[in-house]
Amino acid sequence: MKTVGTTNRSLQTAELESCVLRLGSRLEPLRGAAVFLTGCTGFIGKWLVETLLCANDLLGLNCRLHLLTRSHQKFFQSMPHVAGRDDLATVAGSLLDAPESAFPAMDYVVHGANLVVLPTQEWAADHCRLATLGTERLFRLAASRGCRAALLLSSGAVYGTQA
Repeated sequence: MKTVGTTNRSLQTAELESCVLRLGSRLEPLRGAAVFLTGCTGFIGKWLVETLLCANDLLGLNCRLHLLTRSHQKFFQSMPHVAGRDDLATVAGSLLDAPESAFPAMDYVVHGANLVVLPTQEWAADHCRLATLGTERLFRLAASRGCRAALLLSSGAVYGTQA
């Protein structure tokens, strides 16, 4: 196993490496694959990106990650250590407004996009629009680009502010 230095990770390198080793051969379907991810600015999304990049480094998977983000700047401010990697690209926009031509070929989709809970009356309607129309658009685009499988992620944020 190749050890990866801590300077290129925001999470504990030992934990990432342990996760990759535990996954082992289950990561093989990702070898040479293109993975399109939405919702990578939250904890789960960042952890997933870090883990997949670590798997690339340790196992030489040559998996290409394409991240949909509403703000390249905010994403790379929160994860500056992944900027400039050959195995990571970002697509600007949201599921509802990114141009169709911006979506690459994809073998797998990980869909975790969600709206930040805002104290506005429109938030619930906007959330439903993204959840329904955005997800439908993503799956139609994924199917047209050869996607083999999709994983849907969710967190408690979908329920809004709790008492």
